[in-house]
Amino acid sequence: MRLIGRKCSIAAIVMSCAFGAYAVELVVNGGFESNGGVGGATFSNWTVVRENADSGVTGNFFVQSGVRSPLARLDVPVPPAGTFTAMTDQTGPGRTALYQDIALPATGQMWLAMRLFVINQSDDFAAPATLDFTVAPNQQVRVDVMDPAAPLWDVDSGVLSNVLVTPQNYAQVGNFIPLSINLAAFAGRTVRVRIAEVDNRHGLVVGVDRVSATHVPVGTCAPVRPRDGGGACNLDLDGDGLLTANDALIATRYLLGFRDAALAQGMAFNSCATNTSAAGLNAAGAALAAGAPPPLDIDGDGVALGSTDGLLLVRSLLGVTGTAATTGAVASPGGASRVTWAAARNYLNSMCLAGVL
Repeated sequence: MRLIGRKCSIAAIVMSCAFGAYAVELVVNGGFESNGGVGGATFSNWTVVRENADSGVTGNFFVQSGVRSPLARLDVPVPPAGTFTAMTDQTGPGRTALYQDIALPATGQMWLAMRLFVINQSDDFAAPATLDFTVAPNQQVRVDVMDPAAPLWDVDSGVLSNVLVTPQNYAQVGNFIPLSINLAAFAGRTVRVRIAEVDNRHGLVVGVDRVSATHVPVGTCAPVRPRDGGGACNLDLDGDGLLTANDALIATRYLLGFRDAALAQGMAFNSCATNTSAAGLNAAGAALAAGAPPPLDIDGDGVALGSTDGLLLVRSLLGVTGTAATTGAVASPGGASRVTWAAARNYLNSMCLAGVL
């Protein structure tokens, strides 16, 4: 169990520091540094399952290091931390899963984050609602939070929350990308973190590293969500280490033209917030609205607007999902590239580390 701490602000000392400013790491060996050696398929505290289409096929989640994939020897980025990653490679069709079960505390804030890298040697992905490699075409990567009692390859009721499923035209960026999701909805239960892939079109290389489930106990000031990744899209405007409706409302007000004290009018900040001044909130809002496109351009129309992107952010951080989140909150399909909830959610969770369900 790893403790992650930061200094408490003066305002938080009385209420929070007495409890100890630490976040607790719930994943064991999330960096895959404890393993059976390069080229093997053994990782301490992780379970790896590979099913091949026939006996002549080799494939698995392998211990990988350096800049080549384990079997095909494709160019891959160096591990984002440490020396090793878990990486799939194969010589023929099949499916692979890597998972760990995590007991979540009953209270406090909990956050899952990881880095993922994908090379698809096929022309495109195909993601039917199954991980059965006999269903063709089936070429997909999934990251799920699951009920441990569910069948290993389930994509239905056993999936508590899907973190990622590769759609058609999935952008392969050539590097490890951050993924995140808020686990607070599953407090008090054991969940399974599963990374799975099916490859019956062509080779599919999937690298995983820096898997982390962070728990911040009640009364503690510590960043529950990862501080790195997400580029300029930092949605924690008040600096309390959380993403709340306060952050969404401040961002939306900024996009609507509010400045200075009006940004936080009527809000109560918690004791862990470190950015509550008018100047600080102005700067945080400006960072989300600047650039081409700006980081808060959730619907992908090239601009950040309070009436669309701001509304979508508020709904997302309040737990609204699906068409209820996007209706009236995205630009017309002709002007926006992310008009579905799945596309908007993927952007928020990968680019902004929002962790929305």
